[in-house]
Amino acid sequence: MDAYVQNILTKINLSKTDATFFESISYFYPHFDKERRIMSIYLTLDEPLPAKVYVSTLETFTKYFKQSDDRVRVILNVKLTKNCYDSKIIKDYITYYVECKEKNPE
Repeated sequence: MDAYVQNILTKINLSKTDATFFESISYFYPHFDKERRIMSIYLTLDEPLPAKVYVSTLETFTKYFKQSDDRVRVILNVKLTKNCYDSKIIKDYITYYVECKEKNPE
């Protein structure tokens, strides 16, 4: 992981355990849409993030950016360099998505 990404993960106070999942990061690009108040974070990894790490990272970024603007929303976009999908990871993401929908029906 390069120093720029390491600095950002440290600045947002991401746990060291979760930060280890970002060792293979090859692309990191944050983009803030001022009009819609959306911070989109694009990154590319070799391996998929476990659902708990994805959620923890998203929550940590959200907490960090809400210090400046409590209306900001954060989107974490993860692209993979390899097609390696573990069925357990997919099930964990589906469970997370369903739980979110149950908590926040639209």
